[in-house]
Amino acid sequence: MSFLALLVFTTNCRKETDYTNYLGNSNSTFAEKEMIVLGKQLENPYSIENMQEAYNNLKGNGQTESGGNLTPTHLYIRYLPADEDELQILLGDEDLELFDYPLDYEMEEGGISYHDPNLPDSAITWQYT
Repeated sequence: MSFLALLVFTTNCRKETDYTNYLGNSNSTFAEKEMIVLGKQLENPYSIENMQEAYNNLKGNGQTESGGNLTPTHLYIRYLPADEDELQILLGDEDLELFDYPLDYEMEEGGISYHDPNLPDSAITWQYT
Protein backbone atom coordinates (compact mmCIF):
# COMPACT_ATOMS: atom_id res chain seq x y z
CA MET A 1 0.00 0.00 0.00
CA SER A 2 2.79 2.46 0.87
CA PHE A 3 4.50 1.63 -2.44
CA LEU A 4 1.34 2.65 -4.32
CA ALA A 5 1.12 5.91 -2.36
CA LEU A 6 4.79 6.65 -3.08
CA LEU A 7 4.29 5.88 -6.77
CA VAL A 8 1.27 8.21 -7.01
CA PHE A 9 3.10 10.95 -5.10
CA THR A 10 6.22 10.84 -7.26
CA THR A 11 4.34 10.78 -10.58
CA ASN A 12 2.18 13.73 -9.53
CA CYS A 13 5.13 15.82 -8.35
CA ARG A 14 7.04 15.96 -11.58
CA LYS A 15 8.94 19.17 -12.11
CA GLU A 16 7.72 21.26 -15.04
CA THR A 17 10.28 21.44 -17.81
CA ASP A 18 11.87 24.84 -18.32
CA TYR A 19 12.28 25.20 -22.08
CA THR A 20 13.98 28.58 -21.98
CA ASN A 21 17.46 27.04 -21.87
CA TYR A 22 16.68 24.93 -24.93
CA LEU A 23 15.19 27.80 -26.89
CA GLY A 24 18.00 30.26 -26.21
CA ASN A 25 20.04 28.92 -29.12
CA SER A 26 18.05 29.49 -32.31
CA ASN A 27 20.33 27.08 -34.20
CA SER A 28 19.33 24.09 -32.11
CA THR A 29 17.11 21.43 -33.63
CA PHE A 30 14.88 21.49 -30.54
CA ALA A 31 14.26 25.23 -30.86
CA GLU A 32 13.33 24.94 -34.53
CA LYS A 33 10.89 22.09 -33.89
CA GLU A 34 9.20 23.75 -30.90
CA MET A 35 8.82 27.32 -32.23
CA ILE A 36 5.41 28.68 -33.20
CA VAL A 37 5.19 29.52 -36.91
CA LEU A 38 2.83 32.38 -37.74
CA GLY A 39 0.82 32.79 -40.91
CA LYS A 40 -1.05 35.82 -42.19
CA GLN A 41 -2.32 38.62 -39.99
CA LEU A 42 -6.05 38.40 -39.28
CA GLU A 43 -8.63 41.16 -39.27
CA ASN A 44 -9.84 41.86 -35.75
CA PRO A 45 -13.47 40.68 -35.61
CA TYR A 46 -13.90 42.52 -32.29
CA SER A 47 -12.92 45.97 -33.54
CA ILE A 48 -15.34 48.77 -32.68
CA GLU A 49 -16.15 49.19 -36.37
CA ASN A 50 -17.10 45.51 -36.80
CA MET A 51 -19.07 45.40 -33.55
CA GLN A 52 -20.93 48.63 -34.44
CA GLU A 53 -21.84 47.22 -37.85
CA ALA A 54 -23.16 44.00 -36.28
CA TYR A 55 -25.08 45.99 -33.68
CA ASN A 56 -26.60 48.23 -36.37
CA ASN A 57 -27.68 45.12 -38.31
CA LEU A 58 -29.42 43.72 -35.21
CA LYS A 59 -31.10 47.06 -34.63
CA GLY A 60 -32.18 47.30 -38.29
CA ASN A 61 -33.69 43.80 -38.12
CA GLY A 62 -35.64 44.69 -34.97
CA GLN A 63 -33.65 42.26 -32.83
CA THR A 64 -32.64 44.94 -30.33
CA GLU A 65 -34.47 48.03 -29.13
CA SER A 66 -31.88 50.23 -27.47
CA GLY A 67 -29.53 52.28 -29.59
CA GLY A 68 -26.27 54.11 -29.34
CA ASN A 69 -22.64 53.99 -30.20
CA LEU A 70 -20.39 51.32 -28.81
CA THR A 71 -17.22 52.16 -26.91
CA PRO A 72 -14.22 49.91 -26.27
CA THR A 73 -13.91 48.10 -22.94
CA HIS A 74 -10.59 46.31 -23.51
CA LEU A 75 -7.30 47.04 -25.26
CA TYR A 76 -4.92 44.78 -27.14
CA ILE A 77 -1.44 45.82 -26.11
CA ARG A 78 2.06 44.54 -26.64
CA TYR A 79 4.95 45.20 -24.27
CA LEU A 80 8.65 44.89 -24.97
CA PRO A 81 10.41 44.25 -21.66
CA ALA A 82 13.93 45.66 -21.63
CA ASP A 83 15.20 43.06 -19.18
CA GLU A 84 14.21 40.17 -16.93
CA ASP A 85 13.13 42.55 -14.15
CA GLU A 86 10.58 44.25 -16.41
CA LEU A 87 9.32 40.86 -17.62
CA GLN A 88 8.83 39.74 -14.01
CA ILE A 89 6.81 42.90 -13.29
CA LEU A 90 4.50 42.07 -16.20
CA LEU A 91 4.23 38.42 -15.18
CA GLY A 92 3.41 39.47 -11.63
CA ASP A 93 0.44 41.60 -12.72
CA GLU A 94 -2.61 39.43 -12.08
CA ASP A 95 -4.79 41.66 -14.29
CA LEU A 96 -2.79 40.72 -17.41
CA GLU A 97 -2.95 37.49 -19.34
CA LEU A 98 0.30 37.51 -21.29
CA PHE A 99 1.18 35.63 -24.46
CA ASP A 100 4.62 35.56 -26.09
CA TYR A 101 3.09 35.42 -29.57
CA PRO A 102 0.74 37.86 -31.35
CA LEU A 103 -2.92 36.91 -31.08
CA ASP A 104 -3.99 38.44 -34.38
CA TYR A 105 -2.14 36.00 -36.66
CA GLU A 106 -2.97 32.56 -37.96
CA MET A 107 -0.83 29.89 -36.35
CA GLU A 108 0.55 27.68 -39.12
CA GLU A 109 2.45 25.42 -36.74
CA GLY A 110 1.92 25.15 -33.02
CA GLY A 111 4.82 25.04 -30.66
CA ILE A 112 5.72 25.99 -27.13
CA SER A 113 7.33 29.36 -27.77
CA TYR A 114 7.64 32.24 -30.19
CA HIS A 115 10.36 34.82 -30.65
CA ASP A 116 9.79 37.84 -32.88
CA PRO A 117 12.18 37.42 -35.83
CA ASN A 118 12.79 41.19 -35.88
CA LEU A 119 14.39 41.05 -32.42
CA PRO A 120 17.85 39.71 -31.57
CA ASP A 121 17.86 36.15 -30.20
CA SER A 122 19.23 37.47 -26.92
CA ALA A 123 16.34 39.93 -26.42
CA ILE A 124 13.13 39.14 -24.57
CA THR A 125 10.35 38.92 -27.12
CA TRP A 126 7.20 41.03 -27.19
CA GLN A 127 4.51 40.17 -24.64
CA TYR A 128 0.90 40.48 -25.83
CA THR A 129 -2.21 41.04 -23.74
